Parts: sequence; structure tokens; C-alpha cells
Amino acid sequence: MIAHLINPFHLPQISLNSSVAPLFGQLKLVLEQLNPEDYAAPNVTLINATIGQHVRHIIELFQALQQGYAGGVIDYDGRPRNQLIETQPLHAIACIDALETSLQMPDKPLLLMVEASAENATPIALQSNYHRELLYNIEHAVHHMAIIKMGLQSARDIVLPPSFGLAVSTIKYRAACAQ
Repeated sequence: MIAHLINPFHLPQISLNSSVAPLFGQLKLVLEQLNPEDYAAPNVTLINATIGQHVRHIIELFQALQQGYAGGVIDYDGRPRNQLIETQPLHAIACIDALETSLQMPDKPLLLMVEASAENATPIALQSNYHRELLYNIEHAVHHMAIIKMGLQSARDIVLPPSFGLAVSTIKYRAACAQ
């Protein structure tokens, strides 16, 4: 009966964890091609943000999920910001490598702490679960990878994987249109 409530449409169960590895692989492929200067340089296309800032943001949200799992409370807003991730692509790669194995966790209920208003400093707690938050992080990473892709348009020597920064639904739609 409980399985029916969790999956009322009887859809096939896929491991979200298996979606993280290819995403991280694409990101690492790009990071391996960037020197620290280009990685940390303000980018006009990104409104003077840097590639490193976007990568740091991706990594730190996954880290917040991983670190909050044991205690059952996730706080993306209160995460520490690590300048090394933002300025050193090799350090970012090491952080991604560490995350890849630590995200293989079973689903469980979580509380998500959210600062819903800039005027109100009191966070609110929302019910969530690990799989929902992992999916959020995957989609969030794709979004930021699309932004990174725009920032790299002028870098002629960077090779991007064809699906870099594309949502799974977009990849499937394009494949269907090509047939």
C-alpha cells in the first residue's frame, strides 16, 4: 500500500544517483580545459560573474545536501562559500570527485530550511526528501551549466560535450525531432 502512494502511477523506478555521474563528468571535462585565470576572470556575458562562481554554486549546493543528510536538515542558504572552489578548477574537480561517491544515499524525509524573504531573517522549514532534493540539485546544475556554456562561447579552444547545459527533456525532444 505504501509503495502505491509513493509511486501511484506505477512508473519505472530509476536511480537519480545514476544521473549525477554523467553530469559531473561533463562538468569535470570542461574544468580540465580551463586555466585558473580564465576560470576566475569576470565574464562580460555573465554580467561580470565568473565561471568559477557558477561552478562553486553548483558544488556547494550538492555539498549542502550531502552534509545535511545525516541530520535530516538541508540549508542551502546557510552554506559556507569556498573561495578555492571558485578560483581553482583543480580544487573544484577534487570536490566533485568527493561528491560522486557520497551522494549514493537512500531516500528519506528531510527538512529544507528556506529564507523566503530578504526582509524576514527567520528561515522556514519545509518538508522534503532526499530524492526530491537530489533532483533539484541535478536540475539546478544543468541550469548553471547552461549559463557557463554561454560564458564560454568566446573561448574557441574549449570543447563542450553536446548535451552540456541541456535538460534531459530537451535532449529527448531534440532526438525525437531528428527522427
